[in-house]
Amino acid sequence: GIARPITTTCVYKQSNNGLTKIKNNELFGKNISTITELVNSKLKSEFMSLKKEAPNCYKEFYPVGINELSIYVDENFMYFEMTWNDSYISDYNSECFNPSTIARINLSEISSLIVYAK
Repeated sequence: GIARPITTTCVYKQSNNGLTKIKNNELFGKNISTITELVNSKLKSEFMSLKKEAPNCYKEFYPVGINELSIYVDENFMYFEMTWNDSYISDYNSECFNPSTIARINLSEISSLIVYAK
């Protein structure tokens, strides 16, 4: 078979006890519902576009939980990636290579939605 890379991302917080791995939902605190709705809306839009191009690879959209996503950040954007089917990893005959969708959200858009704890 063909070796295919698998990308993973982890976020850690620094404390007196050293680095601790945190879950995606801990990144957004009480704003988790708002962020999850925004991400799912953008994922669905992208999913529908990709489904038109490759209907065999993108079967059905369903809303996802924030902990199901890989999250990446650059200078201006946060990227939320959902892989819908990972059988391509073990099936080298698969016509679908990494059928995933990415919601790209400007950091300023996210910060405008954040409600800070008082």
